[in-house]
Amino acid sequence: MDLLGKFNGYAPLEITGKVNPFGANLLVDLKVDFKDMDLAPLNPYATRYIGYKIEKGKVAFNLKCEVVKRTLNAQNNILFDQLTLGEKVESPQAVKLPVKFAISLLKNRKGEINQRQTAFLSWSPGRWFPRRKKTCPKAAWILRSSGLPLKGSSGDAPP
Repeated sequence: MDLLGKFNGYAPLEITGKVNPFGANLLVDLKVDFKDMDLAPLNPYATRYIGYKIEKGKVAFNLKCEVVKRTLNAQNNILFDQLTLGEKVESPQAVKLPVKFAISLLKNRKGEINQRQTAFLSWSPGRWFPRRKKTCPKAAWILRSSGLPLKGSSGDAPP
């Protein structure tokens, strides 16, 4: 599979890989690259859920996902560049957290927020569980928080 396109007419999106959902063992080998998406068009969501308008910023995202023999290996990288919030907007659904302060803590000297995450999970009938406990406590916590049945993980909060 090779899909190429542009989001909103300018942000390049590329999805490449192989998917075989019908074999005895599910096979997924996907790579997704998404670059230079302007965050300003997301203002309706930002004002509703974080209580601020987005003044400027761009996001880039790449994902590599493999499922082979019931084992998921996923690597995500999200890069926010120059994310700047503007005026505060009252919204009953907005989080009651110091969002601007959190963003300032996450930014590096170049004004970027770079988040990387790797997950190694295996599937047995009805359950996902960490393949290597020490390498994916965040993934286990996220799945447990979602209400999905898990086994072989420990800890009540993300590291």
